[in-house]
Amino acid sequence: MFQSPELNEDYIAEMEYIMQRALYEDMAEVVTYATIYGPEQFCGFITKVNPYEKWLEIANRDCRKIIRFEDLLRLEEAQEDV
Repeated sequence: MFQSPELNEDYIAEMEYIMQRALYEDMAEVVTYATIYGPEQFCGFITKVNPYEKWLEIANRDCRKIIRFEDLLRLEEAQEDV
């Protein structure tokens, strides 16, 4: 079973900034997140961020996913249309 690495506070703060910017500026993001089988990626637009329950919703034309903050490994700006 895949185990997520521990993320430091600076990295978490950076990801929170990227999430908020992507949400308000309507920017497509590539999210790398942990699953029990290993890291996976999803490309789409962040549509919701719930800081209290610690999850984000990301969607593209085909589907949407809810990803818990504890499973986030990386957030980066998408280089292509979603």
